[in-house]
Amino acid sequence: MASVFRATKAIAEAAKRSSEEALQRLALLRRSNVELDSAAHHAALAPRGAWRGAQRLARRMAQDGISYNSITFTLLLGACRSGRRWQQASALLKNAEEMRTRLEVKAWNVALGICASAEHAFQRLRQMRGAMLRPDEVSYGAVVTSCS
Repeated sequence: MASVFRATKAIAEAAKRSSEEALQRLALLRRSNVELDSAAHHAALAPRGAWRGAQRLARRMAQDGISYNSITFTLLLGACRSGRRWQQASALLKNAEEMRTRLEVKAWNVALGICASAEHAFQRLRQMRGAMLRPDEVSYGAVVTSCS
């Protein structure tokens, strides 16, 4: 357990310098047979602004048998937002539903923030409510922004 904690900390420190360094550190630890958990992958995923890099890392998580959780989806949605990939964000929301992963309000807010149109934003707001989540000020602000 302590080695996983140290590995996660090392990845997070590398991520402060650059996302590429974080991915390199993750790969090095994997080759060293350090057992990495979702937190270690999240530390590498957090600074990813590039959708493709985040997507690769997410695939690697799946290959390593690490389940996605709400944090994973929130970080991936953030990468979608950075890359203006609203279609991929829609696919991620569908994947979360299929995997029965309950997304937090923050994940929905990120998804609302990259809607291609007001229609999409209102549709996502309905989905959010359907998931029994209560939209907050950020949620409504994202919808209003999508209308302009």
